[in-house]
This record gives sequence, C-alpha cells and structure tokens, in this order.
Amino acid sequence: MLIGQDFEKIEFSFLGYDFLEPNALYGDTIVAILAVYCAVLCSRYYKQTQLLFFKHWKHFFYVFGIGFFLGGVAHFCYGYWGIPGKVIPWYVSGITSALFIELGMASLLPKERYKKLVPFFIIKTGVIWIIQALLIAFVDLEKEPGLGLIGPTLAMITALPTSLGVLGYRFSKTITPTFKYLWWSLIVFSPSLLFQAMKINFHQWFDRNDVSHVLMFVNILFYFLAVKGYFYFQKDSNEGKKSIEARGSIS
Repeated sequence: MLIGQDFEKIEFSFLGYDFLEPNALYGDTIVAILAVYCAVLCSRYYKQTQLLFFKHWKHFFYVFGIGFFLGGVAHFCYGYWGIPGKVIPWYVSGITSALFIELGMASLLPKERYKKLVPFFIIKTGVIWIIQALLIAFVDLEKEPGLGLIGPTLAMITALPTSLGVLGYRFSKTITPTFKYLWWSLIVFSPSLLFQAMKINFHQWFDRNDVSHVLMFVNILFYFLAVKGYFYFQKDSNEGKKSIEARGSIS
C-alpha cells in the first residue's frame, strides 16, 4: 500500500505494441457497459412515457458510458496518444454528461422554471468547455496531467450538489422515495475524493483510480434505481388515473 505517491504504471507489450494501465481499461469498460445498459432501459422508459426526464437520463448514460470507455482506452494507449487521447473523454464523460443530469432533474420542476434553467445550464457548460480548451492550449498537461481535470471537476461541483443533492432530496420527499439514491450517491462517491487527494493506493493492480471506478459503478446503479423508481411511480399513477376514470364512466 502506498500513500502520497503512486505505483509505477503497469506496462506490457502485445503484438509488438506497448500499452499501459490495463486495470484502467477494464475498470472503465465495466462501468461503461453498465452505463450503456442503463441507457438502453431509459430509452424504453422514454418511448413509453415521452417524458423529458427519461430522455435526458438516457443521454447521460450513453454519453457518460461512451466517454468513460474512451477514457480507459486513452489510459491504455497513453504511450501513443498522450494527452490528446484524453481530450474527448474530458469533454464527454467529464463535462457534457453533467449537463444531462441537470436537465433531467430540472425537467421535474414547473415548466416555466425548467425553460428558464435550460439556457443557464447550456451557457454554463459552454463556459466550462472554453475554460477546458484554454487549459489544453496554454498549459503543459504532459507535465501536470491532473490540471486537465479542472474542467470536469468544475462541471461536477456546479451540477451534482444541486441536481443530485438538493433536488434528489426534495423529490424523494415530494415525488417518490427512490430519489434518495441520488443524494446517497454523493455520499458514496465522496471517499474517492480523499483517495485521489491523498494518493491512497492499495496495490499496483488496484490503485486510487480503481477505487473510483468501483464507487462510480455503485453510483451508476444508484442513478438508475432512482430513474427506474420514477418510471414505476409514473406507471402506477397513470394506472390509478385510468382506474378512477373507468369507475367514473361506469357510475
């Protein structure tokens, strides 16, 4: 176990090519598969309900999953692609995915408020995109690769506490209890910040990034449990309305 420093990156050769961090590739791939599977289910929910909530969450799971997989490939092929290989994952899973969480949760607010928030969310995301572009253009990220996470970090801290924390808690009290999984996800993932900040690494094959992958896997499950819970809440509500209408027509 190492604290305050990282193990040397795992290197291996295959078919004449040299690769790095296979643990990052398989960790990211597992999370990506789960996210895309959740996206497929959310797509079905959207087709049945036509609610923006499911449409935005579908986009989140697709964007996050694809971006996360590309992030694993970027780690794996870092010897060939370097920092440019990480640019797309930073923008996709790191920044843009947070926008879809915001849109999804805000879609449950009154329509007028939702319409006012949409431009704000888009402009904020655009500003973060520009900040990230300036970092890539003017900072030597080869020497300080951690600075490349500034954009994704800004996106997360300006989106998740309010969308998952505040609205998740509010909706768990006013809509369906399953929204509790959203604010639970913030608590579950918080140890990852400590592991990353203090560089706590259990083993060369299970370092601080692998810990983050495990916690992210749990978070994706929590996100989906909240979305699934709302789908069944809507389904039960609609069936209840139909039952009441049927009894009214009979009487």
